[in-house]
Amino acid sequence: MLNELAGRIWANPRFQQELLTLVAARVRRSTLGDATPDGAEALDEGTLARLLQSAAVLAQSAAPPHKEAAYRIATAMYTLYAEAYDRLPQLLYVVLSRLGNFPAIEFSRGSVHAPEGLPLPVAIEAGHRLIGNTVTVRHTPLGSSEIVLTDFQRNVWSALDEGASLGASAPTSAGKSFLLQAFIRRLWAAPPRPRVVYIVPTRALINQVSGELVAALRSDGTDEVGVVTVPLAADQPVPADALFVMTQERLQLILTNHPDAAFDLVIVDEAQAIGDGGRGVILTAVLEELTRRNAAVQMFFASPNVSNPQIFGRLFGLKNYRHHKSRDIAVAQNLIHLDTAGADPRRVRVSLSMGGAKQPLGELTTDDDLTGVKQATVHLANLFGQSGQSLVYAKGPADCQSLATGLMQLETARAEAAGSPEPSAERRQLSAFVKESVHPKYALAETVLSGVGFHYGAMPPLLRRSIEDAFRGGELKFLVSTSTLLHGLNLPARSLFLNRPRRGNETPLGPVDFWNLAGRAGRLGKEFEGDVYLIDYDQWPSQPLAGEREVAIRPTLEEHVHERADELITYIGDPDRKPDRSGTDEFENTFTKLYGDHRAGHLGETLDRLEVPPQSEVRVDLSKALREAERLVRLEDDVVRASPTVSVYRQQRLYDYMLAKIAKKGPEYLMPVHPLSPGAYESLVAIFKRCHTHIFQWPTGDKRHLRAAVFAHPWMRGDPLPQIIDAHFDYELKRNEGYTIAKAILTTLKTIEEEVRFTYVRLTGCYNTLLKRALIAKSYTELAERIVPIPMFMEVGACSQTMMSFIGMGLSRISARTLAREAARQNMGPVEAKAWVQTQDLDVLGMSPIIIKEIKRALQAA
Repeated sequence: MLNELAGRIWANPRFQQELLTLVAARVRRSTLGDATPDGAEALDEGTLARLLQSAAVLAQSAAPPHKEAAYRIATAMYTLYAEAYDRLPQLLYVVLSRLGNFPAIEFSRGSVHAPEGLPLPVAIEAGHRLIGNTVTVRHTPLGSSEIVLTDFQRNVWSALDEGASLGASAPTSAGKSFLLQAFIRRLWAAPPRPRVVYIVPTRALINQVSGELVAALRSDGTDEVGVVTVPLAADQPVPADALFVMTQERLQLILTNHPDAAFDLVIVDEAQAIGDGGRGVILTAVLEELTRRNAAVQMFFASPNVSNPQIFGRLFGLKNYRHHKSRDIAVAQNLIHLDTAGADPRRVRVSLSMGGAKQPLGELTTDDDLTGVKQATVHLANLFGQSGQSLVYAKGPADCQSLATGLMQLETARAEAAGSPEPSAERRQLSAFVKESVHPKYALAETVLSGVGFHYGAMPPLLRRSIEDAFRGGELKFLVSTSTLLHGLNLPARSLFLNRPRRGNETPLGPVDFWNLAGRAGRLGKEFEGDVYLIDYDQWPSQPLAGEREVAIRPTLEEHVHERADELITYIGDPDRKPDRSGTDEFENTFTKLYGDHRAGHLGETLDRLEVPPQSEVRVDLSKALREAERLVRLEDDVVRASPTVSVYRQQRLYDYMLAKIAKKGPEYLMPVHPLSPGAYESLVAIFKRCHTHIFQWPTGDKRHLRAAVFAHPWMRGDPLPQIIDAHFDYELKRNEGYTIAKAILTTLKTIEEEVRFTYVRLTGCYNTLLKRALIAKSYTELAERIVPIPMFMEVGACSQTMMSFIGMGLSRISARTLAREAARQNMGPVEAKAWVQTQDLDVLGMSPIIIKEIKRALQAA
């Protein structure tokens, strides 16, 4: 009956007009400082009463649009008229409690409990809802630690608490991270603690997620919280009482090195990444392996705005599996158009996007011309972003730096006009650390002094975390960021500014990515709504508002087997096929995975889960192609599994080359040299060249191995980034007088992150695995155990035992290097290194306070 009544209210044109008038008035106040209604109907007492009555009904509807309208009515009226109508706090509580949005209630009044003056039946209803959404995180001698959840969070908590695996889809601002932290706190409240792995989509998220988990657990009084974030070599034990936070690639290495490693709870953040090409295939393979090692494993798949979260249960054969999809909002997002096109280059038209149309809010004139994308973005973000913290989206690192520099100039001028004081001690501290960790001439060192930061994936981890901490702490007013915001980075703000957004320099932002980004505007429990400013939307290369908010997940493996089976089978049947000039090959990971499944006897199970019909032509032809590949490949299965991103044909080709060279020139010819030993650079050049020739199959005249080694060798050696950047800059300047230090910084960071730490870790990992097997085959068993772990050195950017031990404690490269510089011995193991750090007076060593803070945090967690 309530749903029917809500439907009639929703279908009433008068209600729609009054709702639009109210929301427009609220947004007009936040953007233009004016709440005067713009329309035929004024917001008189009768209108307000009707809207409140409607909100009380709509809040009980099952339809997400009805619930959103109820939320907007209640919060807008409270914000605009709370001082004029003393009963609005009670009415706000009624609506929000019916919506189950207790974080918003706590924000509005500092408590989740009902205010005085509610009618008894209403108070009982609200109290019952509050009790139902309250969960106990842990019991202590002093009492229970409880939290109050939204309806979505409560549903997810119940499923997890009952041991079910779950796929959950909800808007970005639904509070999934908070929920998962609380659930892990509950699991760790008493022994035995389950073994938990938290899979994140990018390396940029590892530090954030692990840091937040450690802080949450320590808030409960947990003395030591072990966290594993880097791969563990075969001779390193897998700790039984630790949290694992890593990408699928790092987890795959652990599973390869430790055949008995298994987990009780697997959390997959941004789980839609199973459709992300080759990396999606690796994620699928890792999750399948985890289910084989522990049939009772519990899995949680978190995704924003997907229409088919049920797919994970089928894809991974999970028996006790549930899925939950929610469109309910916990924080509202206002979509505000800022249009600059017109005869006056300084005039901007402001309108609200609601009901599929633009509702005009007003116009204003800026102090400068708004010509060009950068000029408009910088000036409008600075103008409309003064009421709170703001995120500004950039398409790439260079764009990040450019926009941040422009915002810095405007913020500096604004501060000078207001006679503001010098930068705070925290900003000066952050600026000094930027210079130390990257380069004295890095633009970020200047922008943070004005409260403007920028953030992208290739930045050093501790610097990224420091920027994030400064933004969360309110030291930075603006943060310019790339698509790291799309990959789970938890940095919500009051406002988000978008102008012709793209992923990278090419791909326009689609509807799903747009709504994922939009969810960063508005902080759950800190404000009712966030503002998403769409600058010159009509000029965007795509129109994401016109598309579907939800998308169906399509696993890459499933797409290849179902929709591109002919291409895949042709690919498998062509052992001489060459990858493109970048070294990428879209079917490579799929082929290697299916080949491994075939060899292990799992192919039938894999194809069943992919719903390939028995005896179908695809199944028959695929099996036949894999059997033919098996005839051509002589490598052992464990060797193939160790390099899941390299075609088995290319592995075989490199292996055959190694056998021939060992027979002709001896084993030392192929052995890597330690980065600190003489001849290390030349050895690295030769290894890269062999990988290029036999894996990438590049022409013999290709010289890219030389450039790669120039960056990789000093990075492995542990050289500071400023030194590596200066060396690159000096070299390029001799070839091009116009080369800038800004270009050198961006190029060095990108090369180290995307090439050295990804492409060449992948290649040298395959190289070392094949070399070890070739040495054993030629009876050089002792030598096979002494292969220098070049891939590990490249991954972490260090090669001394002491520095590696510090990194193993959870320290960043720069902190580890700073400590290693103070240590007399460079061969300390993990236990000795930790003991040494504990004896040091960090405050007298002249370190950055940011480094000292990280060291103390690591000591607490280790």
